[in-house]
Amino acid sequence: MTLHQPVFQPHTTYLRDVKTLNPAHFQLIFQELDHSDFLLETDVDNQVKILANKVTSVLDIVAPVRKIKIKKRKPKNR
Repeated sequence: MTLHQPVFQPHTTYLRDVKTLNPAHFQLIFQELDHSDFLLETDVDNQVKILANKVTSVLDIVAPVRKIKIKKRKPKNR
C-alpha cells in the first residue's frame, strides 16, 4: 500500500497571540506587581523562577493562552 499524501492526525495545541500584545500595557501591569520577593532572593536560580512566573502571570492577563484545534483541511480543487 502506498500513500500519495501524508497521514494527518488532528490535534489540539495551545498558544498565545503575542503579535497584538501592547508592550506599554505589559509594562504597566508588570510594574504594578510586588517585586520584593525577587529583590530579596539571593539564589540566582530562584530569581529566574520568580521572574519567569511574574512574566507568565502578566502574559496570562494581556495575552491569554488559547486552545486551538488543528483539523484536516479540505483539498483544493486543482
